[in-house]
Amino acid sequence: MLFARRNSGARGALAGMAAIVLAHAAAASASLHSSAWTANAPTGHRLEWIAALSNHSKLSVPDGELLAPLLVPRVAGTPGNAKVRAFIADHFRKLGWAVQLDNFTDATPPAGATVEFANVIATKAPGAKKRLVLAAHYDSKYFPPPDEDKFIGATDSAVPCAILLDLAATLNDLLDARAVDRTLQMIFFDGEEAFVEHLAAKWGSTFVAPDDSAQFGSDSLLDSIEVFVLLDLLGARSPSILNMQPLTTHYYQALNETELSLAAAGLLATHVSATGNVTTAGVADRRIGGKKYEPCFKIGSPISIEDDHVPFANKGVSVVHIINFPFPPEWHKLTVSNDFFLAHL
Repeated sequence: MLFARRNSGARGALAGMAAIVLAHAAAASASLHSSAWTANAPTGHRLEWIAALSNHSKLSVPDGELLAPLLVPRVAGTPGNAKVRAFIADHFRKLGWAVQLDNFTDATPPAGATVEFANVIATKAPGAKKRLVLAAHYDSKYFPPPDEDKFIGATDSAVPCAILLDLAATLNDLLDARAVDRTLQMIFFDGEEAFVEHLAAKWGSTFVAPDDSAQFGSDSLLDSIEVFVLLDLLGARSPSILNMQPLTTHYYQALNETELSLAAAGLLATHVSATGNVTTAGVADRRIGGKKYEPCFKIGSPISIEDDHVPFANKGVSVVHIINFPFPPEWHKLTVSNDFFLAHL
């Protein structure tokens, strides 16, 4: 895997997966060049091979096969939410992953009505000792009448969910070919940060059976998570993704280095500021194609944003938060339509 020469064990494997996450995220916010590389690509062309794994047509607006079904109102407890949940679960079942629905009820603000929620948990190899968790929330924000059926939440978080669906399909055969003691797990949260504490608390108190302790090598399900990667607010033009977690800066640096390597190889559309300058503090002055290149992943002082990862981080789980910040201008706006994204993606 990429970065194996610099890292070993879990860090090397996870950094390689993070590189592929980057390639897929870029497909939603920029354009990856097409390539004919195969799984037998030579070692010297790993970057080209990783970039070629992404089929960004599946994430296109308005008819991408993995994104279009998500671009609907999907407030928790509504038929639209149930339809999207079924689409996500069916996608993973067809890939042969183990799918679990984590059902719970809670009162929703502001009315306090009791709503049934269901997190979707898909695991490639349930028996693996350790897990890399990639997550996003699939529900959309509630708006009161008469606007309850107008908000589709493309960046928040239909695009992140579609990225994960595409990533799972892309990696499926590759993961089958690798006999490792860690696996890829994807979680699609329902109810976003107000209710994600349910799963973190549940996993923190769910202990493996005594006869399984040797297999898992951990006390609780949370202990088996090596890294928890949360995707949010992705899909808008020229994203700015800052380091949010100081304890996992090494993973974030791997993402930054991978992006710069992909861009230097001509495998990513460049993100150059209006003035042609890199204005973010701490970003290296890189010239690509004669222009200063402004990375999506910007190295600087870590900041913190409340999101679905917080209950996991509070319980000691290593977290990487991939979120566009400052928030994109279309965030939580009813006026944003598919046509907007067709023009800006």
